[in-house]
Amino acid sequence: MLSPGPTAAPSSNGTIDAKSAEVPNVAPPSEEMKRTVCCAQQPPWTTTIRAPLRSKTNGREVVAPAAPVSTFSLPAVHVPAPAASLQKCTLAVVVVGFSSHTATADPSARAMTSGRPPTVASRVIGPSTAARAAGAASASRSTVAPNLTPTPWHGRFAGVAADVRLEPLAEQHLDAVQAVLRDPDVERFTRVPVPVPDDFARTWLERCEAGRADGTREIFVGLDGAGTLVGMAMAPKIDHEGREGELGYLVAPEARGRGIGTELLRQLTRWWFDELDMLRAELIIDVANPASLAVARHCGYFHEGTLRSTHHKGGIRIDATIWSRLAGDET
Repeated sequence: MLSPGPTAAPSSNGTIDAKSAEVPNVAPPSEEMKRTVCCAQQPPWTTTIRAPLRSKTNGREVVAPAAPVSTFSLPAVHVPAPAASLQKCTLAVVVVGFSSHTATADPSARAMTSGRPPTVASRVIGPSTAARAAGAASASRSTVAPNLTPTPWHGRFAGVAADVRLEPLAEQHLDAVQAVLRDPDVERFTRVPVPVPDDFARTWLERCEAGRADGTREIFVGLDGAGTLVGMAMAPKIDHEGREGELGYLVAPEARGRGIGTELLRQLTRWWFDELDMLRAELIIDVANPASLAVARHCGYFHEGTLRSTHHKGGIRIDATIWSRLAGDET
């Protein structure tokens, strides 16, 4: 607070001259303010000289002299941003919903599925540049939303599932398929009927063969180097006219946690764009299935939105996320 100084007398021309006025005293900082300053730290105030102030009052020019002014400010306090919450991704199951009902034949389909396993393509499936930029945004809130942006698949599971190959579903695979379909997580996250009928694998094969004939469906089994079934990859809905459709995948219980799901979807996506010449691939994944959500991100799929309380099967309703990849997405 400034204390008033002596009053300056007017000059002969009727003005109060700054030179004839004494500089008012400036009260020093209070003891309380001084106590807030730690040793060897910059005091939270600065002293500057204020320029003279001029004004006219009742026809007379009044000049306020220059005076020292103390400016107080609290020291800056650094508050670190909360660390991003670790997102625990349980690799308990890697499955995505697929259709178990008979697909409607489309006689006008301009192309048919080849029935051959996917071939190795030169194009690598990965995320777009924009997706990488979006995924790199740092968290600035205490509550971090689930990461739903695509991330590169390559290198994350390098060498883990390199020996996995896809083969079209056939008679010799039925026993292993039937066993996998009885897994509780497969029953929960896919559209297979519950309980699974004893002959459902054969029924599934018959529907798949009908879909192959009219180009509306395909199912592959994933086999490791020893020929053991480690998962499945399927295209339950193929629209050749619209050049789009739905893809799906599941991993056998004993093969989970090894990157099998990522490799299955990677090969299936290559087959979809390179051999069928499609423009769009779509995944429908339950929000309660974090492992499958991670597979979609690793393979460069984009999260487009969530269907709230959509019908799943048998009166069960879920929140289902929609993911997509386009043929023109950067790799």
